[in-house]
Amino acid sequence: MSVDWFGDKIKARIIRASIVGVNRTMGEAVMYAKQNHPFTNRTTTAEKSIRTQTPARNLAGVISGIWGSVTTKYFKYLEFGTELTRGRTSINQRMRLMRTGVIKRPKNAGAPPWQGGSYAPTLGPAAAATYPKLAAHIKAAYRG
Repeated sequence: MSVDWFGDKIKARIIRASIVGVNRTMGEAVMYAKQNHPFTNRTTTAEKSIRTQTPARNLAGVISGIWGSVTTKYFKYLEFGTELTRGRTSINQRMRLMRTGVIKRPKNAGAPPWQGGSYAPTLGPAAAATYPKLAAHIKAAYRG
């Protein structure tokens, strides 16, 4: 009795499904971030900058891709706040919330600092909403 080994084919199929699943999840995160941002969209520069920078690929056995705000330098201030705005929302509080996976927006999120606003997190909430779907996307891609 001989044994037919299909491990290499299965591994290749899992890698392809993982790439498809990661790309689909990143695409959903981009769309969620563009549709659910707390900042006021005046020039569309920040909103247009949210996209997939590097599609998913296999690098040394790790499937990864990069998405987020690619060209807008001030987007990090929208996402994390500035030295002036950090006093309004405690950094320790934000770090605790991020560690527990619960990201809450302050009531004044999106308002400019002179109106009491602190920051306008966009990418973090998009990731929190879409990343749990990654396994389902990989599973669907594997099934075909």
